[in-house]
Amino acid sequence: MISKGINIPFFLYIVYNSFVNKKEVFFYGKKTVEIPIATEFITLGQLLKIADLIGSGGEAKTYLAAHEIVVDGESDNRRGRKLRNQSVVEIEGNTYRIVNK
Repeated sequence: MISKGINIPFFLYIVYNSFVNKKEVFFYGKKTVEIPIATEFITLGQLLKIADLIGSGGEAKTYLAAHEIVVDGESDNRRGRKLRNQSVVEIEGNTYRIVNK
């Protein structure tokens, strides 16, 4: 527990997880994950699977209906939404950035 009056220093942790080939940046308990893609785009449903937020593609529609998803600053719940290089997706307080390999 942190009492009032104590300044919390700025912390930034970068962790590279070679098992899933993702770079994770932790900032004050929230994380930004860079998702490398080899194709021109991936869909929002594919991102949910890559981020381990759903177990199968069939769960995407239900997940998107139950959660607020922000893609490049706009609320969006279309599982077919195309995410291209440098797209930023915010899901449950975490940020996912799409990057080309």
